[in-house]
Amino acid sequence: MEKRQPIGFLKRNMLLLGVSLVVVSLLISIFHIVSLHNAHASSLAPMTVQQLAASGEAKCLQPPQHSNLKTLSDTQLIEYGLPPHAVIDQDLAQWQQALASAGHRSCGTTPTGSGRTHLLQPSQQKVQPNASLPTQFITNWSGYVVHAARGTYKAAEVTFKVPTLKAGAKGAHVSIWAGIGDGSSPFSLVQAGVDSTLNANGKQSNVSWWEVVSNSPGNTSFPEENLPLAKGLHNGDDIWVYVSSNPSNDGFDLFYIENKTTHDYNSHTLLVGQDLSDSASGECVVERPSIGGGLSSLANFGTEAMSQCDLYVDGNAALKPIGDFNSQKMVMVNNKSTYDLDAVSALTGGQNFTVTYLKPN
Repeated sequence: MEKRQPIGFLKRNMLLLGVSLVVVSLLISIFHIVSLHNAHASSLAPMTVQQLAASGEAKCLQPPQHSNLKTLSDTQLIEYGLPPHAVIDQDLAQWQQALASAGHRSCGTTPTGSGRTHLLQPSQQKVQPNASLPTQFITNWSGYVVHAARGTYKAAEVTFKVPTLKAGAKGAHVSIWAGIGDGSSPFSLVQAGVDSTLNANGKQSNVSWWEVVSNSPGNTSFPEENLPLAKGLHNGDDIWVYVSSNPSNDGFDLFYIENKTTHDYNSHTLLVGQDLSDSASGECVVERPSIGGGLSSLANFGTEAMSQCDLYVDGNAALKPIGDFNSQKMVMVNNKSTYDLDAVSALTGGQNFTVTYLKPN
């Protein structure tokens, strides 16, 4: 006759079996997380960041539609012209939104040969940080800037619209950009943005660009290069610019420009060792650039709304509004500093402001 086990015994066995299944499930989950972490951590081993970026750019590898940033490895991200996880995590929501809206990736970068440069004019005296910062009047920059010790600011971003220029001074330009570093010698300014001008026939042209300009010993300057967007830059298009230089000691510069209206982005990774920003400042700027050693006239851009002017400092969890860093307003003035060329509003939300055109030069 078969001996039956007591009900209590069966319940205990079933409970132990349930606990065992839970433990196995937890171990599988932990193994998956560790494997995913190791994949991210080891994905850069076979090639350098520069090689990966160059390979991805040469092939113009396109990120799959509806990609999940969290599951892409660092190798994949860099081949798609995106920053690695250590950088993306500083502004994960923004990068997720960017990848979701970027239906196309443009590739390539070439010198513009324009003779334009976007360096703060050396004749202007820099104002050192203090408790109450007055407005700074500058012959070529307007917007907001913040200063600190060298090595402080490692990334900057800004969102704006491609301006619609009105007829005005011949050869007038306006450049809108985000950058880190400035003209405090020795300097290395890393920046990217959009330049707009009208030709002799009154037709507007827009160029997306990046530049590194430096006088730091051992560093190389990279004159303005075009970062073209295959779907074009049209008046009124929404643009997001992100620039980083050595965040979390990753050792490279990244220039990223996305046309959120046409769902198109282009980026360039520069890994040259010493050619990093001095990181003593961060800025969001409306500018009349220097061309061939002299300042251009300021194009009539109307009113430009700048938003999401944010900066990153190593150790922070994410980018923060420029207003969180005791920022300073900059107003553009004519060559003799006798009158203003534009008007800059106060910050709202610590990161949004407007710039309104007044005069060409």
